[in-house]
Amino acid sequence: MRPIVLLVLLTAACRPADIQPASEQEVRDFLVEFAADAATSDADLIARNYTEDVRILEDGRVADTSRQAVHDAIASFPVQGSVTLEFEDTRVLPAGPDAAHVQTLFSQRFEGSDLAFSGAISMHLVKQGGTWLIARSHTSTSRPRQDFPAQ
Repeated sequence: MRPIVLLVLLTAACRPADIQPASEQEVRDFLVEFAADAATSDADLIARNYTEDVRILEDGRVADTSRQAVHDAIASFPVQGSVTLEFEDTRVLPAGPDAAHVQTLFSQRFEGSDLAFSGAISMHLVKQGGTWLIARSHTSTSRPRQDFPAQ
């Protein structure tokens, strides 16, 4: 009996430390900072929030596959100036110590323009060098749902 107790104690002592999930508050803070960067329309500030190999899907198509592509898309956007990006009904799902999945509704308005977007976005965030970054993103913009004829 004594060897079994000793084995159990040794096994418990050799266990790796518990892996702590990503901090939900850190992720929410990142979203606030991301919205503040978006408000500037500065391509450099906005692009720094993405991993080098980010993959962004928008409304059924691959939109961007690198941080540089994100930068270039923002820099070439026809409407420049103040932007309001707001998130609501945000869910943060920790996916390990340095990863989290975010599901949220969003609205984005471009000041001095009639241009606006809203919809839902899901993002996979990773923490690299102590900084949260968007690694994957899928955005679906709101649009009326088509009614299908009854069969």
